[in-house]
Amino acid sequence: MTTRSFVSVASACVFAFFSFVASAQTRPTPSSADVAQARDLFRSGVQRLQASEWTAACDLLGRSLALVETAQTHFHLARCSAELGRVLDQAEHLRAFARLAGPDVPPEEVDDARNRAVLLDPRIPRVRIRFTTPPRGRVALRVDGAEVPRAAWSEPRPVNPGELRIEVEGERYVDYATTTRVTEGQTVEIEVVLVLRPRVAAADGAAARGDSDRRPPERPVDRPASRAVTAQWWFWATIGAVVVVGTGVAVYAATRDDGTTRTPSIDFPPGTYVFHP
Repeated sequence: MTTRSFVSVASACVFAFFSFVASAQTRPTPSSADVAQARDLFRSGVQRLQASEWTAACDLLGRSLALVETAQTHFHLARCSAELGRVLDQAEHLRAFARLAGPDVPPEEVDDARNRAVLLDPRIPRVRIRFTTPPRGRVALRVDGAEVPRAAWSEPRPVNPGELRIEVEGERYVDYATTTRVTEGQTVEIEVVLVLRPRVAAADGAAARGDSDRRPPERPVDRPASRAVTAQWWFWATIGAVVVVGTGVAVYAATRDDGTTRTPSIDFPPGTYVFHP
């Protein structure tokens, strides 16, 4: 087997694999209104295409495709994309046309679409996004308004030639945006420097300082539990002594020289104990 035939077989296998994957992703059945509106948009798009109004044609045909996917719509989108220099869109529409083409489409046209798509691949530019530090938390990366899945961040992403806008938004970071221009066949690397929001930086700094200053907790020293004062023997001994001494002093003060005990008299104001009904 020659090198050229091997490459042809390999390309056919890759194309067949992706055609199978694409066909497995079924779209919901469009309603009658969707079909009718898609037909109107398709006709308007073809009219703009015949008038060489490429941007308007791509817009109308793209809206028709969003409602109902057909091989004919992809075919015309490939043509207007080619006129606008959108080689990535042109290649993918050609592949979709070959995949969806029915038995009424001549086989040579299907083969021609596949071959043209393969020839376009080396002309497709790519952009690689590199973060200086791994992003944390929820972060959204968009290229020309289309969000890029996180699994694709580390690999070069195919894009159309022209000016690109790169945007990054995250709950922890200041919004980032930049623009760059890519040409056919070029791979551009964009370095993204994410800056923490002030409150997040302050919180992270406080947490870092807390970790560095943290010491292992001291082990508490076991001490015998203190007993209440009233549970001490010396407390009651002191109380008893005070009572004995106080009683003796009172008896001595109330005793006359003849040794008799005098009962102290208390004069109450008149009428204090008179009952008034």
